[in-house]
Amino acid sequence: MGLLRQGNPATVWRYNGLSIQSSSNSVPITILYGTNRLAPNAIWTGGFYAIPQYQRGGGKGGRGPVQGYNYFTSFLMGLCEGPITDYFSTFINQYQTFGLYGSGLEQATGGSTPQAPWGYLQAFFPGQALGYNGLAYVGAFNYGLGSSPNLPQFSFEIGGINSIWGGNVVNGRDSDPALIIQDFLTNAQYGVLFPAASIDATTLLGVSGDSSYQTYCRASYLALSPCLTNQEAANSILARWLQLTNTAAVWSGGKLKFIPYGDTAATNTGTLIGTVTFNPNVTPVYNLADDDFVHEDEKDPLEVVRSDPYASYNWQRLQISASVAFYAAVPIDAFDQNAIELYGLRMASDITASEITDIGVGQTSAQLILQRGLYIRNTYNFKLSFEYCLLEPMDLVTVTDSALGLTNTVIRITAIEEDDSGVLSVTAEEFPQGTATAVQYPVQPPAPNSTNQAVVPARVNAPTIFEPPAALTGGVAQVWAAVSGGVATAYKLAEDSSTGLHAATQTMLAPRAVNDTVSFSIYAQAVERNKIRLAGDTGLATIGCEFDLAAGIAETPDAGVTLATIAPAGGNWFQLSISYPMATASAPTIRVQLEASFGSNSYAGVSGDGAYVWGAEFAWTNSTSGLSQAPTFLPAFASFTGAAYTVNAVATPEGAAGVADPNWGGAFVWISTDNTTYGQIGTVLAPARQGALTAATLATDTSLSVTLEESGGQLLGGTAADAQNGVTLCLVENELLAYQTAALLTPPPPNAYTLGGLVRGFYGTTAAAHSNGAPFTRLDSAIFQYNLPAAFIGVTLYLKFQSFNIFGNAVEDLSECAVYTYTPSGAGQAPGPVTAALVAGTSLDFRLVSEAVSETDQWGAVTEGFILAKADLGAGIP
Repeated sequence: MGLLRQGNPATVWRYNGLSIQSSSNSVPITILYGTNRLAPNAIWTGGFYAIPQYQRGGGKGGRGPVQGYNYFTSFLMGLCEGPITDYFSTFINQYQTFGLYGSGLEQATGGSTPQAPWGYLQAFFPGQALGYNGLAYVGAFNYGLGSSPNLPQFSFEIGGINSIWGGNVVNGRDSDPALIIQDFLTNAQYGVLFPAASIDATTLLGVSGDSSYQTYCRASYLALSPCLTNQEAANSILARWLQLTNTAAVWSGGKLKFIPYGDTAATNTGTLIGTVTFNPNVTPVYNLADDDFVHEDEKDPLEVVRSDPYASYNWQRLQISASVAFYAAVPIDAFDQNAIELYGLRMASDITASEITDIGVGQTSAQLILQRGLYIRNTYNFKLSFEYCLLEPMDLVTVTDSALGLTNTVIRITAIEEDDSGVLSVTAEEFPQGTATAVQYPVQPPAPNSTNQAVVPARVNAPTIFEPPAALTGGVAQVWAAVSGGVATAYKLAEDSSTGLHAATQTMLAPRAVNDTVSFSIYAQAVERNKIRLAGDTGLATIGCEFDLAAGIAETPDAGVTLATIAPAGGNWFQLSISYPMATASAPTIRVQLEASFGSNSYAGVSGDGAYVWGAEFAWTNSTSGLSQAPTFLPAFASFTGAAYTVNAVATPEGAAGVADPNWGGAFVWISTDNTTYGQIGTVLAPARQGALTAATLATDTSLSVTLEESGGQLLGGTAADAQNGVTLCLVENELLAYQTAALLTPPPPNAYTLGGLVRGFYGTTAAAHSNGAPFTRLDSAIFQYNLPAAFIGVTLYLKFQSFNIFGNAVEDLSECAVYTYTPSGAGQAPGPVTAALVAGTSLDFRLVSEAVSETDQWGAVTEGFILAKADLGAGIP
């Protein structure tokens, strides 16, 4: 699209139009199977505008000339035929986010038919509001472009056609070639419209133990993710897929048959449906001898042509789109070293195989193509009478010819032609059994170096909040906080034996506006129950989607749900998510519900049965402003119906629970005196070294045991002088102490130490006994320090610690942050006049009780344990 610009060399240029990466009404709609990466095509843009940015002017209230513009626009980008399975990743220029989180895109459809138009278009551009039935597309309202009028370079990693996604049993991401071909040939929306009745289903589809094409691919570790973006003849596409999967298509008896070249039994024990075994049909249908051939004058009845080994290729290369390299082209090589040494290197032309995204699949395919071209060298030609009319290509027969030294030699028919007199001209190839089976050689995949800068950080561990003595604050009243982020515990959502609903519910703290899009997600792992329904409250109704944790699929969502996805998260975990617009202004509610089977909202529970859940997340996008909140981890559910949470030691998708979160980068610190209006008072930029004692300690002990597992902290020993001078100062409950030695213990637990050479009761604190589990904090520069205003002394303070990740992104929703209360006493300030006079022994006249107070001191709370000063009041006090 062109740009119109106005201005002159003395002014800043202002763009009046949008520059986009691709927009055409003549390109075919992409068809995507499996999982692959594709670029979008802009299908609608509008609402482009610019906001001037002024230089700061001199004088009060003045402003200088325009120094630039910030541009905004709304748009829709078409992706591919739907319904699709999921949006796995978004690539914006060189930046990757998982799913659509952090992309700024707020509209995403799965490509269903029918499909409602985007609400924004209906509201502001009703004449252009199309539903784009059958097309998966994404969009944004008032998308910020910055100082350039250009859309970023978007591309998306997408799980393709949903109807065959359940057949992705080889590696969970790439689709079953048999199901791809069936859908490609017969789909009424985008397929070839080949009659389904004309496909021999017994050769295309099958089960473990048979010789079907489907079983062959599953047993041989063959799966594809075609992304058809350009116009191409269907027979060319089909021929390429069959070449990559070592199979031939045969038209015989009015049926299209699919016969694998596989000649040896193959077993794959690692599919998602268990062990799959392919048993080829290698039984010859005829034994042909000299009397069976049609003889012609001066010609041998059986002719053999043998190719020159020096002309055979011994090196084959595929160019695949490797998922581990973010779908960049990666070469996969297969070669025969023995043939290279005997006949010299002969490299075949590269084969572009962008349908292959798995390096293991690519290696298998390349090896099969190499072996077929290298080891199948003999071609046989002969003629048969019409009595052999039942023969068809891919049949095996044996031939005997004493002149050629052949005795019951097995060959495979590749072509049959019938002349006007009914004589069959047959072409066949040799059948060296075993060469059509590939050995999967290990390969070194490329090592990508990309990070998800939108990764969701953990919520903070319970912080340690305290007031240090004046010796540590220089006489200024302060509040200190030790803050870190830790991986939350996984729970088992376990049903009870009642009949009814078995669910956990969580209501958000802040309401969302009408038409705001809210997104809920949670990680789940099947135990006794493998069906889960994730639902949310729109303000008028509860809608959601059911998920199958065994098959890894999402069922058809309820009306009103704009997106429902399930994505593998490793370790048998899946992340389930739904998105929908709010119907009224209200606080959204999420519900995670166990099901005995799909649709069973009410059933008699089995006490203790359930599923593991972890990491509920919440995100939202405002429909008017376009502002959005990145996904935020929610606290553990606290409301249950017919169920309960039980803590377990199962590993979470981020590893063991209770350990430090490697994605936690820090937290913004907010304060309030009424728990309503909050103001930011600072930022935590590193995790504090906090933990807990692992054994009780007495007031007289000179050593203690501690673990810093929750913060991942490390402790280093020092000298006796370091301990005496408080260089290694720590806080255990209300006691300040320092240590000399720090001996790392063998886990579990991790980050555990024995601290020795303790110096107890620093800065006026009292050496005391501490129980197992007492909080421990190493006092260093990572501790957040806040100078306490005098007006806050004695006032209950409400504190929130708003987590962000190590990139400074994915900031937690402030409204969902946990609230921590603390009432300061001003213990860190310097002794006041009363205390100073008492210490100095100055005589004080307190005068009459009825008179006004003229001098005061704040000595803090007794429970703080700090001694501010010592004064000898003398004897003889009555």
